[in-house]
Amino acid sequence: MWNGGGVFSHSRSSTPKNSRLSHPITLGKHDWTIEDFMTRDEGVGVSLNTKFTVPAHEVKSGALVETIWRIKVYPRGCDADHANYASIFINQVAGPPVWVKYTFCILGPPNNLGPNPGLNDPFRMQAVEHNAHVGSVQFLADRRKSSRGWKKFIGLAMLRAPNNPFLQDHSLVIRCRVELECRDQLHPEASTPDNAGGGSMASPLTTSGPMRWTGGCGGVGREGRTFMDEMKYTDVSLVCEEREFPCHKYMLARKSDVFDAMFSHEFKESLSNRVLITDLSSEAVLEMLRFMYTNRVVHLERINRKLFAAADKYNIGELKDTCEKSLCSNMSIDNVCSLLLFARDRMAEQLKKKAIEFISRNSVDVTNSVGWKDLVHEPALVTEVVQAMGPKYIALIMVISSSQDVTDLQNKFKKNFKTREYNSHAHKVHSVDWNCDGRRLASGSYDKTVCVFALGTDRLNKENTFRGHNDSVDQLCWHPTNPELLATASGDKTVRIWDARTAKCCSNIPTKGENINIAWSPDGKSIAVGNKEDLVTFIDVKGQKIRLEEQFKYEVNELKWNNTGDLFFLTNGHGCVNVYGYPDLELLNVLPAHPGNCICIEFDPQGKYFAVGCADALVSLWDVDQLACVRTFSRLEWPVRAISFSYDGKLLASASEDTVIDIAHVETGEKIHAIPVTAPTFTIAWHPKRYLLAYACDDKEKYERDRDTGSLKVWGFPPDE
Repeated sequence: MWNGGGVFSHSRSSTPKNSRLSHPITLGKHDWTIEDFMTRDEGVGVSLNTKFTVPAHEVKSGALVETIWRIKVYPRGCDADHANYASIFINQVAGPPVWVKYTFCILGPPNNLGPNPGLNDPFRMQAVEHNAHVGSVQFLADRRKSSRGWKKFIGLAMLRAPNNPFLQDHSLVIRCRVELECRDQLHPEASTPDNAGGGSMASPLTTSGPMRWTGGCGGVGREGRTFMDEMKYTDVSLVCEEREFPCHKYMLARKSDVFDAMFSHEFKESLSNRVLITDLSSEAVLEMLRFMYTNRVVHLERINRKLFAAADKYNIGELKDTCEKSLCSNMSIDNVCSLLLFARDRMAEQLKKKAIEFISRNSVDVTNSVGWKDLVHEPALVTEVVQAMGPKYIALIMVISSSQDVTDLQNKFKKNFKTREYNSHAHKVHSVDWNCDGRRLASGSYDKTVCVFALGTDRLNKENTFRGHNDSVDQLCWHPTNPELLATASGDKTVRIWDARTAKCCSNIPTKGENINIAWSPDGKSIAVGNKEDLVTFIDVKGQKIRLEEQFKYEVNELKWNNTGDLFFLTNGHGCVNVYGYPDLELLNVLPAHPGNCICIEFDPQGKYFAVGCADALVSLWDVDQLACVRTFSRLEWPVRAISFSYDGKLLASASEDTVIDIAHVETGEKIHAIPVTAPTFTIAWHPKRYLLAYACDDKEKYERDRDTGSLKVWGFPPDE
């Protein structure tokens, strides 16, 4: 549940001395409480919405008219690249176009936050890198334009921290202030900065000539250079790399809304009149100041990347455009790949477009360059490049990219990655799985317990042991988007859901048989569990009750949803994969996959393939959309018991009773590495963000169970120095 409220007030704006402009301004404020923020069901790309109303003046009549605004919050990030952050955006949904300056902040608990202890003031975050900030940004709002905001509003890790100053009784309280100004958008005073992180710009910036100012300082060009040379009457200093640059708050705030917000509030920089800059070069800071005073840059071609980073940090739109044009005009075979990566990281869309077009026109030379070797590690960018080249070059590029990728991965894994072993169970380990953010690994055992480990820099550290099952824990799986929730299936005819934060069981659902398989739906709302009698039970997670039971007339070995959650797959004892629609469970297709028993199934994180492991010692790779087998992997000699895709979808690990775990390149089928093992391996799991593979072997004979401990292993740690 969530709620919010809005209030508004009305005032007149102030203008510089000697200025002839005075614009009506209305102020609005909206507080929005989002309850149970960290345990909500919304996944990546799913938003919560609230609306509020603020009056504004019409340009010609001056009459008050209603404007309606929408705030969108994505609790788990607006897309996969920002899944570790909460994202926030604002846009106008009704009313005439107006100039708006918006500010977001988080209201913390009383007696903790603000400059004066004991006051329930908003917690204010400075405009720092990584966009985990609150600040003022001004732009021309129009309900036909897209939204503005921050993809990285606040890191989820900060919200998970114990005793963090952001959450009030598990609720996140967001305050939005807006300042609406009735102003002619074509007036020379009205400039618009780049978007802080959301939609398109309201109107394009140009750098065709010096910006003219109607305030009391007169022309900026001539007098600005005087300020730069003589540095008279300064009131603030920028400090970078042991160099100090005296300057003027007015001149900085005029070009940068970040500086404007910094000096308008009681930030430490505003109080101390010193701004410490640690992530830029002093040369870039100097040229940034030169531009802010004189609208020109010296040696632009030599420092255009560093200067773009400075302009991006302080949101100086005109300077970003200037740097982007310089980068585009100096593009070459040798630097185009690195420029494409730079454009992707800095969200420089024009530079990215030009780089892709350049590669498309010079494909043969670029794919033979040194920079291409770095680019092939970025499959999303390579896909965009290939699409721009057209069908003629697709096969060539994919062969070159895959071949280079195979070589790089083989060399990477030759570096003697270390395997660490952990003995935390009394008997053998049946199942291992990483949570969605990769910070925890869970293992289920024949000894009826579940162990949870925290991932450190180069090792696991045991956090807790969950007890409660009365029989072996045969399989487990984590919630797809909530890193704290773990589900376990046991031979004691129950499914339990555990909260990793409290180390307690928060739900215990009885079922009709000894459970051996479990899967969580991609939306996190359902759990499917299969038992030894081929009965599949569907559990409503929120209601903590059984929603549906389906008895199958064939041997069900493993079950999985596809990545979108609209199809449900079962492997069976007849060598087939049955595909059902979900949630109606209508049989849509039967895939004759192998002559022997189909044992396990796994979907790759990119949603392009799924793999099936079988008793004939083969692993088959299938196209998700076509439901067609594209290749097989045949290096193992025994029935394949477990398979797992790496986080980037490039690698497929397969385990069996062989003395190795095979790691194959998905696109080519080539062998990348083989992890030696001393016993049959029946469970494996790749880390969701790193090349770390967890696995457990059946290394305890029955007669040894009472005297040996069960162990799990993790391969991929760097070797000890």
